[in-house]
Amino acid sequence: MARRPPALSTAADIADAAAEQPRLSGLEAARQTVLAAHQPGESPGPQVGFAAYETGKIYPCGAFVRLPLDIVLENPENPRALYPYGELQSLMVSISTIGQQEPAKVFYSPEHGAYMLKGGHRRHRALVNLGKDFINVEVVEHLADAFEQYRQARDLNGEAKTHTHLDDAVRLPVLMQKYGLKDQKELAAKLKMSQGELSRRLKIGVLPSDVLELLAEDIGSFGSEACYQLALIWERRKDRAFLHKVIARVQEGLGNVGLREIAAAARTPTDVTRDGKDDASDVEATVSTAKRSLPIARADMGGKAKGVIKAFSERLEVRLEVKSPALREKLYKQFLTLCESEGILSKSGVREQET
Repeated sequence: MARRPPALSTAADIADAAAEQPRLSGLEAARQTVLAAHQPGESPGPQVGFAAYETGKIYPCGAFVRLPLDIVLENPENPRALYPYGELQSLMVSISTIGQQEPAKVFYSPEHGAYMLKGGHRRHRALVNLGKDFINVEVVEHLADAFEQYRQARDLNGEAKTHTHLDDAVRLPVLMQKYGLKDQKELAAKLKMSQGELSRRLKIGVLPSDVLELLAEDIGSFGSEACYQLALIWERRKDRAFLHKVIARVQEGLGNVGLREIAAAARTPTDVTRDGKDDASDVEATVSTAKRSLPIARADMGGKAKGVIKAFSERLEVRLEVKSPALREKLYKQFLTLCESEGILSKSGVREQET
């Protein structure tokens, strides 16, 4: 059996190792089962509150045990799909400095003859990467319903603030297919999520996997709304260079309003300017186009008149439905008076239309 790399004991060791070794794709790693080979003869050392593992023993719910990593498996129902490298490296530094602070949650799987993770996949990965042999766990109830396993694990991750909209974007489409759910409404009900939010998270999943990993590394800058708008931009024009320019703009401070403008005006790579030069990847040009096509202010009418007044960067649009002839005549004359006072009434003046 191949030996694992030697344990990394300090933050400097971890940083050096990270610099020397190629990074693995977080998305691909999330789809694989991570198993660590236990090296015989190594002593786990004393751990207050956690029983030493007895070979072959099946521990009951509520037990706190120090299990060998090679009998703790990643759960295929794990809701997390993305493990940002920086986040994992930070946890490795913490564990190497002060040890594992929170036990992982596991249940015994007779099918695999091993313990399956319910919560603590990130801790498990960190310990494996550090070359450790044992993990502190709490044994919890095993649920026969696989979907309920997923839902509970997702809730646990949500409480720990480790689950994100990007994880949902990757995992939810798989869930629908795996469990034969007929539509988004059924999935939303099972997850106790609004259909609108579910739909937006599914849309985020159209982004390329490497882009999802990139966004996960800077999750603080890319909330659910930002990722949704990026997905719309990608869906409307499959231009990687343009998409990465927009991502860079967000990291520089572009907000959700600006992203919506870009998404609304997104053009295909075949669009060209009037002088024949291709400006499809010009983010600034797209923002400028968006600002001309989106209103900068609006007022909705109600009561006796229904409609809307929209102010754009270069025009004003008025649409009113007025059923009262007297009110309609009054508003019409007042509008003409305003236009005349501002000197914008046409030279041809007001003409009565033939009936």
